[in-house]
Amino acid sequence: MPYFKMDSVRYNVICAIEREAELKASDISGLLMDRTYFNDVIGTYMRYTITLAVPTGEENNYAQLYEALTDPKKDHTFDMPYNQGRKIFVGRVEAISDQYYHEEDGIHIWRNTKFTVIANEPSKVNTL
Repeated sequence: MPYFKMDSVRYNVICAIEREAELKASDISGLLMDRTYFNDVIGTYMRYTITLAVPTGEENNYAQLYEALTDPKKDHTFDMPYNQGRKIFVGRVEAISDQYYHEEDGIHIWRNTKFTVIANEPSKVNTL
């Protein structure tokens, strides 16, 4: 089962994990007078988007995770899958969304939960 860790807490949840590596360019990058593009790459920043499935009966665990994600901290430590291993990085939660589905026996059911985390520092840098 896929899992991720946030602040040393392991979340064994049914989820889809999408990763994106952004190769961020500096402000001096751009189109030159000879019509070529100068690309001054600063580094590679990882972005993960996690889409959760919340099984019936796991609503309290989901509520705890939601509270941790929405805690207004400057950063969190994440442990995410990466190639055949794991990548541990300090990052921030950028966006969290979900949909209220319905109420069942006094329990609020939420679905389509998705959140994005972005590394605060590059995982790879250009060496001069």
